[in-house]
Amino acid sequence: MFPRESTEINGSNLGCESKVWFRDTKQLNNVKTSEGHLEVWFHGLISRTAAEEILKGRCVGSFLVRVSQSRFGYSLSFKGTSRCYHIAIDQKGSLYVAVGDDRASFRSLRDLIIFYKRHPVVADGYVLTDAVGQWTPTSRPSTSCTDSTGPYTSQDYNYTSRSPTESRNGNKRDCPDTVSSEKMEEPIENKPSRSDIIRWFRRTQMSPLMKKQGGFYSWFYGLVSKSKAELMLKDKDPGCFFVRVCEDQLMLCLSMKGGQKKVKHFDIDYLPNKKYQVIGEIREFKSMNNLIQYYKMYPISAFGDRLKEVGCREGHVIDFTDLLDEVLQPDS
Repeated sequence: MFPRESTEINGSNLGCESKVWFRDTKQLNNVKTSEGHLEVWFHGLISRTAAEEILKGRCVGSFLVRVSQSRFGYSLSFKGTSRCYHIAIDQKGSLYVAVGDDRASFRSLRDLIIFYKRHPVVADGYVLTDAVGQWTPTSRPSTSCTDSTGPYTSQDYNYTSRSPTESRNGNKRDCPDTVSSEKMEEPIENKPSRSDIIRWFRRTQMSPLMKKQGGFYSWFYGLVSKSKAELMLKDKDPGCFFVRVCEDQLMLCLSMKGGQKKVKHFDIDYLPNKKYQVIGEIREFKSMNNLIQYYKMYPISAFGDRLKEVGCREGHVIDFTDLLDEVLQPDS
């Protein structure tokens, strides 16, 4: 179990102290999207009690990220079966870590969120599902200790709320009492279209994933969904793997047959310096092939899983028609 928040801020002006920390350490850019908007899951400086009120009645796994009022840092608040959990997030240099979890460190809060949408946050098996709320800045904070760099409180935002059983498109959906990382298919905020994904692949990945003599590397399987990847690896030996283009994100994913007959998925980040990195790991690679060769020699997970490219294509026809030949609509 993760520890409760620690390293308390002393004094009656703890809200201002947190805001000064947020401003002086230039945290605002860490909670913005690449388009410059605030992340949908960021709620600014709100209390534990306020977070629990926002999450009240929501589905298990619903979450938000807030600036902690009791420590210099962030807190990840999410809904469990019978109560809310609050996980402290520390920033160590340029990396973020969930306090109490030494499995991984992350280059950004977004990477941390993606990781815990696929891996349990706590021993109870909870994974993150829906980011709660959409906040829109409407006014400057009135307190003297803040400026335009934030962070903002709930009074500085218009909160667009949905009912606990309403999806982003307004349709009603089931709200299960429990969510397990084995059974759920996590929703993705701001999901890119199929055309966006193919266009991203052609622009950034087509050349790096091709061998010098022509053709894609044998471990690349094209645009494959998570469910199809699991079906393809179902009867394969441990270590069997392939790399695919995610069907719901602008990134690659390495899917492999792990121990205990489980199929595991590792998101691959394509960094601004054009290097590749398994999200949650620190090591960077000049090419995707270098990454593959490294994890053939060294474990890719804490459970000792290593890649073994043996017989993975048997029984499957790999088709790149959609990535290479599909006609796309012009950018709007």
